[in-house]
Amino acid sequence: MPNGVWTNASVVRPDNTHSYKTTVECVTGGKDQGNTSAEHCDAVSMRQCTAGKNGAMVQWYSSLKAIQPPDWQKVGSPTCVYDANPVDLLAEIAARIQTDFQHLPVSPGTATTQPSPFTLNSWQTNFISNAAPQQFNITLLGQRVRITATPLSYTYIYGDGHSLGPISTPGQSIPQAQWGQLQTATSHRYEQTKDYTARIIVHFAGTYSVNDGPTTPIPGQGNFSTAEIPVKVWLIKKRWVSQDCQQNPQSWGCQNSASHTGNN
Repeated sequence: MPNGVWTNASVVRPDNTHSYKTTVECVTGGKDQGNTSAEHCDAVSMRQCTAGKNGAMVQWYSSLKAIQPPDWQKVGSPTCVYDANPVDLLAEIAARIQTDFQHLPVSPGTATTQPSPFTLNSWQTNFISNAAPQQFNITLLGQRVRITATPLSYTYIYGDGHSLGPISTPGQSIPQAQWGQLQTATSHRYEQTKDYTARIIVHFAGTYSVNDGPTTPIPGQGNFSTAEIPVKVWLIKKRWVSQDCQQNPQSWGCQNSASHTGNN
């Protein structure tokens, strides 16, 4: 699965069942801005839209895609937009937002295991992601755009040819007394005793708002991988011995068991 990209593949998404549109409610400059259907702003609105030239109050609407013809409902309060053609500007932002988002430094967080970095081939090794929502403030076509990336699902790459996901859980820390014994929603049991590298791919959904306007979903999802972490799988052997290592340093288990047969 690709890492660090924004795709249209379906994993787990927020509600993306709505269509959106905008209309110009009023303009500070009147018809000379090309908004012949919009009214002049009242005094309150004119005082609000003074952060730039060509201020206009724009109202967002949404409708369920399944409803035809659309039943447009207002979303939030009107938003100030600064452009001679604000509706065209917002459409251009919507067309660019997916590309601009993929260049942001979205962090997938880190992957951790319990226990770490050593585990046993008879144990359940618990995996945890600590990815968190992130916000980015950028300027796009002269407008203030706030983008939020939210982790929605996770794919666990265990490094031994097995993987899990995408699933909606980031994993959960468990008490040390339960390490290796408790099977969790994200745990994995390694069969072979060797060294592996594991990672977690975090699938993000994005939303954006223009000039503190209503939040709108970004199509698609982002896939971002954590750095690889070592997982060293050991084999445990048990034998009864009559003395501990202080009493008999040559006893089995006190030296390299590969070269020492030990005592029973």
